[in-house]
Amino acid sequence: MKRLFAFLLIVLTGAVSVMAFPAKGFNSDPLTFFASTENMQALESYRLNQNLVGDFALERGLGGGPIKMTGEYRLKINTDVVNRSPYEADMYSFIRGHAFMDIGGADRPFDRININLWAELINIAGDGIYARLNTFNLIADNIAEGEDENYLEFKKELKEKLESVRYIWFYFPADIIGAANTEGLPAPLQSALEQEGIREELKEKGMKETYKELLSGVAEEQATDEEMSAVVQELIDEFFDTDFFTARTVVDGPQKGFTNFTLNKRKIVNFIVSAAERLGENVTDDDKTELWSMLNKFYLSSMFHADDVHGIFDFFRIKLILKDLDPIDQFSVYYSYKVSNINDVEPVVMPDEFTSYEVLQLPFLPVRRDEDACLGNEPDDCLPPASSEDEKY
Repeated sequence: MKRLFAFLLIVLTGAVSVMAFPAKGFNSDPLTFFASTENMQALESYRLNQNLVGDFALERGLGGGPIKMTGEYRLKINTDVVNRSPYEADMYSFIRGHAFMDIGGADRPFDRININLWAELINIAGDGIYARLNTFNLIADNIAEGEDENYLEFKKELKEKLESVRYIWFYFPADIIGAANTEGLPAPLQSALEQEGIREELKEKGMKETYKELLSGVAEEQATDEEMSAVVQELIDEFFDTDFFTARTVVDGPQKGFTNFTLNKRKIVNFIVSAAERLGENVTDDDKTELWSMLNKFYLSSMFHADDVHGIFDFFRIKLILKDLDPIDQFSVYYSYKVSNINDVEPVVMPDEFTSYEVLQLPFLPVRRDEDACLGNEPDDCLPPASSEDEKY
């Protein structure tokens, strides 16, 4: 049964990461998520407004008793994209984030913690990334008795560190990012640092084939011989050719012309059972019941709108809800993006003043001392004065 659940993981990962939703669009041919992404590379420029919103509730033991944690988070990213070539673009991103978490329980360290973030990123293709942290606030309410002194000391240290880097552009050269040691880093940060290698694969093979290879690599780890490896590859090909979603087009109201998609769990069950049997597993009724039990712990749906002129999804939204996954009672993710200002975005340029990433002393990035560290600036000029900047959006 381990292979059965391995394939469940593959299907869920693929469904969330590389959904190929069909819809009438460009040249009256079926438009897919893959095709939309490819067509976006052909645009001269565009603005991408993204929102990530969600909430969570979990309970776990801490100290002498259980602690209940509930919270919400919101991340807003507005990005100007100027394409140079497929999967190679200059980008400016304005990032705002907010999160809070309430904690209940006899041994809770505080009642609530609030976090606010404001940052900017500039990516210049072939050059590197410029990053600036403008605001990061962390505030805890009703500190537990005896923890006040530790909290105040923590806040003091955090403030000192933040004040030394706020409103300063830091430069991360492209070759340094590619040489980053990602072992031990959180998965999202690893993914961000490894995008350069994936980008080359995308340029050479296209999105669909690139993700098929990535998914095949995960699946083949379950294979024990060449025969099984061949079956796994056949199943991966079938997976990308199978529609796991039920579609419904909105025919009236403010969302007329949009398409709703809901994950069809029965198709997933049928696919996984068939895959397991072809891999030599004996799937019992109890196995199917367990599989349904796992599938019923999450909900996945999406909505998109197809722009027939440019052959892209100019609006896309996905909703994912997980529940009853110990210690998580519930975890929800609502992600959406909207494309605007097509072929009407100003060029993205690097900051006038910036300093080397080496000042930050990040352990996963190598230290490099050379004449280009600050691109000709004198050492004292590498740290520009702190200054605020009006919001771009």
